[in-house]
Amino acid sequence: MAGLRSVVAPGFAGRDAQGGPGTCHSSQSVGGRPLPTADRQRIWDFTGYRPEVRGRSSADPEGIGAATAAGVGQGQRSCGSPARRTAQWTGGKQQLTATRLHELLVGESHRVGVTLVKEAVAEWKRRRREVFVPLTYRPGDLAEVDFFEVLVEIGGTRRKAWLFLMRLMYSGRDFAWIYERQDQISFLDGHVRAFAHFGAVPGRLAYDNLRAAVVRILVGGERALTPRFAALASHYLFEPCFCRPGEGHDKGGVEARGKALRRQALVPIPSAPTLDAINQTLLARMDARLETGRDLAGQTIGIRFTEETPHFRSLPSAFVAEATTIGTVSPRALVRLEGAVYSVPCRWAGLDLIARIGATTVTIVGRDGTRRPRNHG
Repeated sequence: MAGLRSVVAPGFAGRDAQGGPGTCHSSQSVGGRPLPTADRQRIWDFTGYRPEVRGRSSADPEGIGAATAAGVGQGQRSCGSPARRTAQWTGGKQQLTATRLHELLVGESHRVGVTLVKEAVAEWKRRRREVFVPLTYRPGDLAEVDFFEVLVEIGGTRRKAWLFLMRLMYSGRDFAWIYERQDQISFLDGHVRAFAHFGAVPGRLAYDNLRAAVVRILVGGERALTPRFAALASHYLFEPCFCRPGEGHDKGGVEARGKALRRQALVPIPSAPTLDAINQTLLARMDARLETGRDLAGQTIGIRFTEETPHFRSLPSAFVAEATTIGTVSPRALVRLEGAVYSVPCRWAGLDLIARIGATTVTIVGRDGTRRPRNHG
């Protein structure tokens, strides 16, 4: 299986029309048509950069160029430049477009056509666009994990739920499980179920910077992990890897698979008396792909999974994906946990009890060691 990873060129490096090194600012024409000097400078100012200066001329003996003379240094913006003002005009999804840029230029008495401006902006975008190269995955090395919002119908009631998806990148085998909530307990429980289903553990797992796993991003790109997720990684001995913030395509395999799964396996919207019944049907459908799904070379997912099985880490005992908390029993023999109220024996009234909260169950432990399981809700 192959994926894509972005390669960001330093700055906006490229080559100009004469074959020499340059930047995306070095072109002084668009579509073979020269831009007037004043209009060219104004477009550079609005887009926030200046052309690279190469050599000297009699008109510019110091070789500093018009942009530098205007107070815009190499790779910098002057405090009073239109680009600085543009940064104040835009924000969020309200961005400057080529059409609006043309209107601003015309409003400042520049004689320039809208097509010329659009071509200049298109070229600027092209040169700063990320470049992608295909990736080849080693057997048993990498899996990608993500959550996806889905709709399910349980007992005739449609509700929002969350799909946990783990994808083995070499074989393309998937594990999916739907949870009522997207919290850390469900996140950890999804790992435990996935590893048990595969019968092994991949060497590395790739994630977004989700709160269930990451406390904060440190200087240099390191992550401070949450205690429970760090315990999970230590228990199964896998290496957690994280994408760059806002760059979901760093783990494009699971992103694409999650979107396809929602459209192929979850349409029509699945309906059953319980969520567990929906999950069992979904998992059976995905396992059926072991013999039908094929890669570009014609190998089935099952064959590739067999190839990578010897490279997995061995599966240890199951990690306990539960949160432990203390609950105080009211005089009415009720205890409130995670926003829900549970009844307990009357003899426990007024006591502080230990509660173990799982993805689908809650276990309340009395002082005498008696356990009282309850459904999560």
